[in-house]
Amino acid sequence: MNRPPPRKSTAQKSFTTLFYTYLIIGVLLFIGWTYEFPYVAPSVSWATDALSPWLSPWIYKLLRFNNPDVEVTVTLIAVLFILFLISIPFLPMVEGWLIRDRLQSGERQGVRVQNIRTRRKSDPKADNTAR
Repeated sequence: MNRPPPRKSTAQKSFTTLFYTYLIIGVLLFIGWTYEFPYVAPSVSWATDALSPWLSPWIYKLLRFNNPDVEVTVTLIAVLFILFLISIPFLPMVEGWLIRDRLQSGERQGVRVQNIRTRRKSDPKADNTAR
């Protein structure tokens, strides 16, 4: 049987929204560093230089070589992971926004259903279900 996939709860949707937001931010920061955008490249370079004493030994232990691109990537992953952990307490707020949006869309759907019902009651030709 073809069953529809189970719907995600609003908590799962808010977590997914936050995760993909940080993922997109990370990709944009890496692209900004690669193409040396004016404000992005110096900020990423500064963060890489600041975290280099802690991250470089771990990168070398893991990969047995040091590469500036890998170091920038690991730095961005570390910074975004820390920001993601800091923002986890704010997930209920994002969940509230999603619930509010779902309620508003439900109200709009309810208004549409009511309009259809009133049109159907007022139009005698619309009721062809008895035949």
